[in-house]
Order: sequence, then C-alpha cells, then structure tokens
Amino acid sequence: MHICMPFHTNCMKNTVCAVMASMELLIAMFHNVYANSLGVDPKGKKIITCHIGNGGSISAIKDGKCIDTSMGLTPLEGLVMGTRSGDIDAGAVTFIMEKEGLNATGISNLLNKKSGVLGVSGVSSDMRELEAAVAAGNPKAILAEKMYFYRIKKYIALMPPLWVVVISWFGPVVSARTNGRPVVRFVRTWNTWGMKI
Repeated sequence: MHICMPFHTNCMKNTVCAVMASMELLIAMFHNVYANSLGVDPKGKKIITCHIGNGGSISAIKDGKCIDTSMGLTPLEGLVMGTRSGDIDAGAVTFIMEKEGLNATGISNLLNKKSGVLGVSGVSSDMRELEAAVAAGNPKAILAEKMYFYRIKKYIALMPPLWVVVISWFGPVVSARTNGRPVVRFVRTWNTWGMKI
C-alpha cells in the first residue's frame, strides 16, 4: 500500500502524506465493504477486490484489512477508466503540457475527463457504445477495450498471488444493461496470460 512519497519540503511531505492516508482509508473502507458483502468471516481470508465502473480500482484485503491498492494520491493512478488515463509516465504529462500549451487545470481536465476509454476509442466512456464500435470493427475501440482489460489483468497480477479474486462490474461504463458481456470478454482474455479464473 502506498504510504508516502519523497518530497523536498517537510510541509509538502506532511500535507501529501495526510491526503494519501485519508484517500487510502476511504479506499480500504470501500473495498472492505466488498469483502464483507461476501458473508464470510474476513479473518484468514485473502481477497483481491476489483471495483470496475466508470472509475475503477483494485485492492488486496488480508484479514479484513486493505494492504495494497491500485490507486495513489488521487483516483487517476491505476486502471484505465471511462475518462481517466490511469497510470501515465510523469514525463509524458510535462511533454503534453508543453506541446498543447496546457496549464495545471488543463492537464488535469485532459487526464481525468478526456482520456481512458473515451480518449483512446474516440467513441464514448460507456461500455455499451464501445462494444457496438468494437463489433463494427472500429480499430480505436478495439484498442481501447484491449487496454482496458489489460490494465485490470496487470493490476490483479501485481497483487499477492494465490488470493481469491472478486470482480464487481457496475456503473455507467460497465452497465448492467450490457448483460454481462464485458465480463465474458474479459474472462476469455484471461487465459492469454496462461492464467486460470
């Protein structure tokens, strides 16, 4: 689990650590709800919970306590989401800012509201519209879906091995109105890594 990050000033370090601690407490509480909803005693259990929606995160829960998560200081880190980029090289951020003439607000808006599934596909952040574009053979939509699934598998693989994986698919990007089709496609891609689900 992310605890703190190196900074040059104690003031900034203390502020960032306090914010991250608060974020991680919320993430832990959120994912513990998933673990508790299974109706089992969390003691002795090792569970990887996957919250997959327009936003998304993956956490490892041991004995009812969150010990690792895909998210960082903000929800931007981690998975490719409906409109969020997920993990991105910090050097790419400054490059884009210089190339596009963006300030802090502009780059935040780009990475949080215009990236992810929407940005890659150029279609939508809604999985129903994305899967229609995939079915139509739209190459950008196909790439977006592959990236979306890949990042989920990558973060599950980064968590402790031999744990039970619980995947919850909901929200506007992975709506119940898709009748579970994204789940089926995701599971089918799982074995491309030689993994079993």
